[in-house]
Amino acid sequence: MKKALVVGIDDYPGVHKLHGCVNDANRIKEVLSSNADHTPNFEIRTLTNGVTATCLDNALRSLFEGESEIVLFYFAGHGVLDEQSGNGYLVTQDGSHPNWGISSSFLIDLANNAHPRIKSTVVILDCCHSGHAGEITP
Repeated sequence: MKKALVVGIDDYPGVHKLHGCVNDANRIKEVLSSNADHTPNFEIRTLTNGVTATCLDNALRSLFEGESEIVLFYFAGHGVLDEQSGNGYLVTQDGSHPNWGISSSFLIDLANNAHPRIKSTVVILDCCHSGHAGEITP
């Protein structure tokens, strides 16, 4: 089994709205859903509306539990780097300073400590400060 969580957020209350993140998420879902021969590929959960920190936390925990050949997480939306904590965040629709959403360190820790029978993990972050996640050491 292959599992994917695809998140795209355009509508941020009180923050600059984005254009194209939901479209990108829908396109990624379309590409991942079936192979070239039209056989099923990934089992995909898509979040594009009402993406709160609690919702995304629960979806990520569910993604990284149980066994799977491949687990893929895709996020398109706002990303911030908190200067005080030095941590990066994936901004959820209810996010604001200092609770932006999901921290990069939480995501990396979750992926690194996932179920031992997940063979491969892919994380694609299409947001500002996404490179910060690559600086986090376990």
